[in-house]
Amino acid sequence: MAIPETADTGPDSYVLLVESKTDAQEKPMRKRGGRCKILGTMRIHVNRHHPLPLESTIQLPEQFKNQTLAEAVRFAVTDGQPGQQARNALFKAFYLMCLILSVDRMIVCARFPLQKLYLGLLFEDLFPAGDFIEMKHIGNVPHRVLTQSVLQFESLWRESQHPLYDFVVCTYHLDIAITSDGF
Repeated sequence: MAIPETADTGPDSYVLLVESKTDAQEKPMRKRGGRCKILGTMRIHVNRHHPLPLESTIQLPEQFKNQTLAEAVRFAVTDGQPGQQARNALFKAFYLMCLILSVDRMIVCARFPLQKLYLGLLFEDLFPAGDFIEMKHIGNVPHRVLTQSVLQFESLWRESQHPLYDFVVCTYHLDIAITSDGF
């Protein structure tokens, strides 16, 4: 994480990072090489200038060809309660970034058993069969490709009374403030 990867610096790539607030209070951050504990990370790719990473393995269904899509990759969190909080914060930031960037659909590739997390977030299979697909760009590990409409997300979560609805949709978090130029 200390050295950006090439994919981190593209024109439609956004890297999200969750740092421990308690570590930040105990150890002041330096501009480079900070000493805060990293609790989670996610990289978002938007298909405005380049195809999404998953498109090196699969062909998107026709109805997605002219849509602005965002794929979340490199999603990782630490174990335990801090990791669960980081996961929720990263997902909220992913959704807010998609709103700000006028993305039509969020997409994730999820391996077993992590697909259950996204199904619990009300993502749906991109392909009707719901099969696991060997993803050559991810070491041929089988993943399910899941998606959710950004514009329908809020009403879907409200109507289903999703337990994270208030956190993701209704609560303002100063640390997850997204603006039109990114953050």
